[in-house]
Amino acid sequence: MERVLIVGGGGWGTALALVLNERGIHVSLHVHDAAYGADMARTRRNPRYLPGVEIPDRIEVTTAANAFDWAHVVVLAVPSQFLRADFVVEDRGIA
Repeated sequence: MERVLIVGGGGWGTALALVLNERGIHVSLHVHDAAYGADMARTRRNPRYLPGVEIPDRIEVTTAANAFDWAHVVVLAVPSQFLRADFVVEDRGIA
């Protein structure tokens, strides 16, 4: 089974995760803000960017840098002005 990691827990990233999940694809949603990501994982909602929509349990909401380790496909759903701040992982040489 293909495993997709979506980087960006905004409205676009969350909506894309929902669509891929409906297609039976194993998907994780990587959220930069640890506190907000933990809240999303606990409540299964994204009230700031996609209010009123429940995130199914099958979608993993994570803030862990090692989420990249298992992904077959990585989708960047981050506004370009925030891309560098969200995607710099110095120990992997990604900048």
